Amino acid sequence: MRKEYQWGISISCILITIAMLTSTFVFAQNVVLNHQIYDNVYIENINVSLMTKDEAMNTLKNLCENKKYILKYDDFIFEYEKEDFDLSLDIQATVNKAYAIGRQGSYIDRILKIIDLKKGQNETVKFEYKYDEEKIKQIVKDIATKVNKEPKNAYLYFEEKDVKFFNEVYGVYVDEEKTKDLIVSSIKSCKNDIINIETIIKEPKIKIEDINHINTLLGEHETIYNPKVWGRTQNIELASSKMDGMILMPNDIFSFNLATGQRGISGGYKLAPVIIEGELKDSIGGGICQVSSTLYNAVLNSGLEIVERKNHTIPSAYIKIGLDATVVQNYVDFKFKNNNTNAVYLFVKPQNGKMVVRVYGNNEDKKDVRTYSVINKVIPMPIKNIEDSNLQLGKRIIEKKGRKGYKVTSYRQYIKDNQVISTEFLSNSYYPPKTQVIKIGVKTD
Repeated sequence: MRKEYQWGISISCILITIAMLTSTFVFAQNVVLNHQIYDNVYIENINVSLMTKDEAMNTLKNLCENKKYILKYDDFIFEYEKEDFDLSLDIQATVNKAYAIGRQGSYIDRILKIIDLKKGQNETVKFEYKYDEEKIKQIVKDIATKVNKEPKNAYLYFEEKDVKFFNEVYGVYVDEEKTKDLIVSSIKSCKNDIINIETIIKEPKIKIEDINHINTLLGEHETIYNPKVWGRTQNIELASSKMDGMILMPNDIFSFNLATGQRGISGGYKLAPVIIEGELKDSIGGGICQVSSTLYNAVLNSGLEIVERKNHTIPSAYIKIGLDATVVQNYVDFKFKNNNTNAVYLFVKPQNGKMVVRVYGNNEDKKDVRTYSVINKVIPMPIKNIEDSNLQLGKRIIEKKGRKGYKVTSYRQYIKDNQVISTEFLSNSYYPPKTQVIKIGVKTD
């Protein structure tokens, strides 16, 4: 009886195992022979699960073939089609790759992959596509030429006694590499989302909060010139325009040569008298030393720090001796530093024969200043006599005019409550003498 019972159980187990294997085989055959893409299969971000090949191809065609590529920044909108990138999508090859998932390898491998997919394991297929990367780069460059915007500093100007302030403008530049990558990502996704152009924001150097405290005149100076001397006047006006309205932040160093640029004919400068090796000669940019000298004195009167200054070889008629400042392109510069705790503003304008320079800043930085020079030595004018047999005896003709020389020391005094509280050495200036040549007649007949 016991043996018959055990035999019955064995038969039952065998029958159950056969039934299970049969059902598993039938299930596997049905799944394997299924003509749909398996569960949880994606092409890029598009779910093509349980689609036939034709259904998947139609889906991709509808989503990708007619896609528009719209790029946007602020009010700028740019629209492109796939032809603009020479984009081609191999939809059939892509769908075939998706369809092949769960249909490769041994029979057991395929069954296991299908079971994993049904359990929720995702498989993603990449698009088979081609595009012209150089065309995309060029399109992004073209966009950048329209979108890019240089930053603009906050600024101010004086209108009679009133000062008007204007806010800064931030610069915007297209991040070309990131924007190109966004286009490529959009090509892959087949989504019709708007592509937001990637940009880099650049801050201006000077913001409104840096200058809105400018409220007083720190120092000024004026010199006289003849506006009827056309070339010289043109040079004075042009050089002044390069500096007028300039704002210097604390610790900024001003360079006259840098501010005025290359002073050549192409830059608009004209021929006019200029001191060259102790002689007045016509040269490009003649007259701008009056601008630099006037600026030098205004800066001195403002209490700002002088970094570089050199005197002329001849004392100037328009400025006190020892207080001139010559400039020579690429050789001699005039520089000063804003050593104040606040920004300063330069007003540099020729006005009907007056060269006017004013330095504005905050009243916290205002100083009471006086400048002066001491002539330490007057060097007599050398005289050279040359006998001339063509001149009557005793007759004298000045062939070349000479001049005296000077050694000068300049100072700046700081005053408070009408008392000198400190004296600052500024510079030693040497103006060499020039030999006067005189022809003396020796002819007797």
